[in-house]
Amino acid sequence: MLLSSLITNLLDTDLSGGDCEISGIAFDSRLIRPGWLFVCIRGQEADGHDYAGDALKNGAAALLVEDFLPLAARQVRTADTRLALARIAKTFHGRPDESLGLVGVTGTDGKTTTASLIAWILRSAGVKTGEVTTANISTGGQVSPNLVHQTTPSSLELHQALGEMRDRSVQWAVLETTSHGLDQHRVTGFAFNRAVFTSITHEHLDYHGTLEAYVEAKARLLDIQGAADEGRWGKVAVLPRDSRYWDLLRARACGQVLGYGRASDADVKVLSETVSSDAIDFTASTPWGQISVGAGLPGAFNIENCLAALTCAASIGVSLELCADAIAAFPGVRGRMQRVDCGQPFEVIVDFAHTPNSLESALQTFSKRKGRLLVVFGGAGERDTQKRPLMGAVAARLADEIVITNEDPRNEDALKIARDIAEGAASGSGGSCRKLEIILDRRDAIAAVLRSAQPGDTVLLAGKGHEASIITAEKVLSWDEAGVTREILTSMGYDCRAAG
Repeated sequence: MLLSSLITNLLDTDLSGGDCEISGIAFDSRLIRPGWLFVCIRGQEADGHDYAGDALKNGAAALLVEDFLPLAARQVRTADTRLALARIAKTFHGRPDESLGLVGVTGTDGKTTTASLIAWILRSAGVKTGEVTTANISTGGQVSPNLVHQTTPSSLELHQALGEMRDRSVQWAVLETTSHGLDQHRVTGFAFNRAVFTSITHEHLDYHGTLEAYVEAKARLLDIQGAADEGRWGKVAVLPRDSRYWDLLRARACGQVLGYGRASDADVKVLSETVSSDAIDFTASTPWGQISVGAGLPGAFNIENCLAALTCAASIGVSLELCADAIAAFPGVRGRMQRVDCGQPFEVIVDFAHTPNSLESALQTFSKRKGRLLVVFGGAGERDTQKRPLMGAVAARLADEIVITNEDPRNEDALKIARDIAEGAASGSGGSCRKLEIILDRRDAIAAVLRSAQPGDTVLLAGKGHEASIITAEKVLSWDEAGVTREILTSMGYDCRAAG
């Protein structure tokens, strides 16, 4: 594609050096090939402008910059290269988001399960569906694990994925959409037909600064949906009616709005429910009729995830009966309330809970059991520090024993992170916690808790879930929370192969 055609939709551009053919795009100089466009993006840790020379050595045909560089090269200057990347990626890949129905799922907790449920229901109904979530990626073929610590890829990678979906005749795509992705223009300009919100609680204040800014970033999904053409699938916003942010989100939405939840005026409303640590059953009233749903998903919060997914799928045209059947058969998401069974006389659960709200929901799910509740968790380094003591206080209130360990310390002092959490635990009052330890090595922490567990106890391993690595200052360690747990249980004499 000609460079001039590629930048047609960019505002306030200056082209220096004339036109040329562009055969590829990258914002990492190491990926540049001859004839490609190198996009110089200013990030939190590095500035792409500093690597423009390397890109030229690798054969870049042109540079997209925010300031002209003193280099003998063809350059296009624009005010915001990150925003420009979203627009040129869409053009370069032939506007694939407009060729299929597009669902964006955002929120703090429940995004991955809800997005995965939507994709599962659609596939179960015979709709060819792609997905990009924290846990899984599929462009129309086999569903594969997402092995990177990034829920929403770059706009360039997303448009490439959507292009593959279009070429494979995918009908709908489900994208888990983070506040970072929304704020950094990774989905700007996407033609979203469904905008689905899960609960919004405390998270990522290290990046956004305030809860208000975080909520604002989430609400941009509705702005993006509003700016897009309706296409043949229309526009529907699926919003949590019980949320404290309902009024704000409702005012930002365009097109049809469907509220779900337990509120009496919700469009999709829970009429009755039964919740256990093993399963949920509920009956809901909907605009399409009344339906009873049962699922092997533990915890009251999963009713909300199922409601959101059902509402979205039904708005697309899937019958309530098909939705209910699909939810009943849903196998769950790797690292989300995942049981590890090696025949041990206590229960072990691996979950991604890494916010105060999600940790509280996970612990409450098992808090009424007769045995003790033991929890292992930590806090991410170089991330939201304010939530650390909040998570400690939650754990102290609901768990009998706590082991604080590494999550992804990155360049922060791992012991300081643990002590921040411990201070929150110590400040709590009236809780059930009788023992608190800090064991920084995560394998050792899990082993200590498993060896402490007694028949009838429940062990919750929180914070890592599906993630395939632990990031430290020195290196990135390969990690498999469920796999490590099975190894330890095997060393304790349990037979994981026999348990399945």
